[in-house]
This record gives sequence, structure tokens and C-alpha cells, in this order.
Amino acid sequence: MKLKLIIWLGVVYFIALMVMFPARLAVKIAPLPADVRLEQVTGTLWHPQFGSIGMAERSLQAVSVELFPLALFTGKLAAQVQVGRHELNPFSLDGHVTYSFGGASLEDWIVRGDLGKASRWLDIPNLVPVQGEFTLELTEYQQGQQLCNTLSARGTAFDVRTRVGDVWHPIGDYDVSLSCREGSVVVEMPENNLLGIEFELQLTDVGYKLAGSLRPSANSPQAIRDILRVVGTPNAQGRYLFSLERP
Repeated sequence: MKLKLIIWLGVVYFIALMVMFPARLAVKIAPLPADVRLEQVTGTLWHPQFGSIGMAERSLQAVSVELFPLALFTGKLAAQVQVGRHELNPFSLDGHVTYSFGGASLEDWIVRGDLGKASRWLDIPNLVPVQGEFTLELTEYQQGQQLCNTLSARGTAFDVRTRVGDVWHPIGDYDVSLSCREGSVVVEMPENNLLGIEFELQLTDVGYKLAGSLRPSANSPQAIRDILRVVGTPNAQGRYLFSLERP
């Protein structure tokens, strides 16, 4: 009876020790890749906070991670991840992540940020200069053999502006939906916006395929309508088609 009590107390002590272990000491002990930078580390092993997390040329400020120890008994690593609002951050986020032998999954993620900053941070080619704010609400994502097994998300860009010459023109709000199709991530935009833009972007593990069209409304900036008349010819429905593909 005493032996069982000692073992039980030992297990409780070990768990408490691990939960309260300082995160900054864990970072010093853990082998990290050469291009990963963890700065201003505070908190405990199960709830660390980072003043900055960097990898190569990208970094995020004010990052907090809360691990859930009980998930380990189910063979999973689960955590709540937060990236706070910071002038150097391209976005803020809050969401639940789980990792198991089957891969990673995300649930109930909210991402908010600046379109321009996020595009530069993600190194997305800035073919058309834009400014504005965006929100992405991800309900569910599950990693697959390609890019995904499941994906359900919706995003909105607010008060978007685009530049023609030296002048920025307001072009309204834009909605997109994200889903998973045969292992590929599919991004779709309906045409219910000021420029009448609709497209489907399919992302695979090796490339992408984009196809869409636009038909600016009478309320859209005159400068944009003038440029379209110069650079393209509309089809019979008055829509300007565009496409881009990388196999």
C-alpha cells in the first residue's frame, strides 16, 4: 500500500515538475535548427511565451503557446497558439493545433491582419498593389498525403484599395472560401464585389492553377476601367478573363 502511494506521489511530482519547468531552460537544453530563433522566452514548459520567434528571414512577435498535457495520454500533442497584435506582425492569430502520427490538424483559427504586410511576409508576388485589412476564420483543417484531407475556411478583405499610377483607389470588400478537393487546397471568390472579380485557385503540393474573370461595375474607379480597355478585350458577356498556371 505504501509502495503504491510512493509511486503515485512520484508520478504527481514528476508531472508537476514538468509542468512548472521554466521554458527558457527548456529552450537552452533543446537542440534547435540553426535558422530558428527564440527570443525573450518566459513562462513554463507547458505555457511558454516568446517575445519573438524567427525562422530564416521571417519572424513573429508576442507569441504564446499553451500545451494540454492530458492530450499526451491519447497519443497527441495539442496546444492553443496565439500571436498578438504587434506593429511588426503581419497578422494576429488564435487557434487550436493538434499533432499526432496521422499529421497535423487545426481547429477554430481566427487570423486578422494587413493585406500588404501579409503578402510581403509570405513572399507573395505583388502583381497588383493592394492595401486593406483581412480576416480568416478557419473551422477545420487536417493534413493529408498531399496538402489536405479536410479544409473549411472563409476569409474577407475589408476596405481594399489598389494603386493606379500614384493614386490609391477604393475597391470595396472581397470574400473567399477555402476547401479541400482531392488533396488540393481550393480558394474561390464569388463575383459579388465592386470589380466583379470571380476566380478559382487550386493549390497542389507541386504547383497551382488560377482561372477567373472580372467585370467592373459602373461604380468602380474609372482609372481601372480605362486600364482594362487598354490591356485586354472582354468576351461576349463583358468579362475580362485571366489565368495562370504552374504545373
